[in-house]
Amino acid sequence: MPFQPARLGLHFEIMTLAATEDSSRSFLMTKQILKPTQNCDACNSLMVLSPCAASKSADLYIWKCGRPCKKTKNIRSGSVLSGSNLPFQHFLLLIYYFSSKSLTNVEISAYTSITEKSVGVWRAALIGFVSSWFLANATPLGGPGVIVEIDEAKFGKRKYHRGNYRAGMWVLGGSLLS
Repeated sequence: MPFQPARLGLHFEIMTLAATEDSSRSFLMTKQILKPTQNCDACNSLMVLSPCAASKSADLYIWKCGRPCKKTKNIRSGSVLSGSNLPFQHFLLLIYYFSSKSLTNVEISAYTSITEKSVGVWRAALIGFVSSWFLANATPLGGPGVIVEIDEAKFGKRKYHRGNYRAGMWVLGGSLLS
């Protein structure tokens, strides 16, 4: 089944953002997925984003220290893309397609020309990254005058609806009632 975007305008917006590596890099920097500024590890001065040859970086940009130390850093350092060669355009498309719950890794692989294995690795990495972010930035639910409804359920199945109940997965959910 062909991909059906949730909102057509969003699909065009993502395709515009992912049209070039420059537009993708700029977007990732504005959303702070790539660091918009870097400090030099050696002298702690502010580094400058500079164009470079493809032999230095496939991204064609590196962070350069303007001080006498002349240290450089990869534009991806300190981000979820650190150590990866995935083009910024493909990264944006992966995030977009991952947000569509109906797409499998096989379908995403077909849309992006990224191997199924890599799609699976990136899905797991991004789930871990998002989970870590939510745990680090946890906010309490509820408060004075706010009612929070919480319920749990166990999802599992019996083979052919016979025999003992098999182990399943506990799911906890909640919602705010005003």
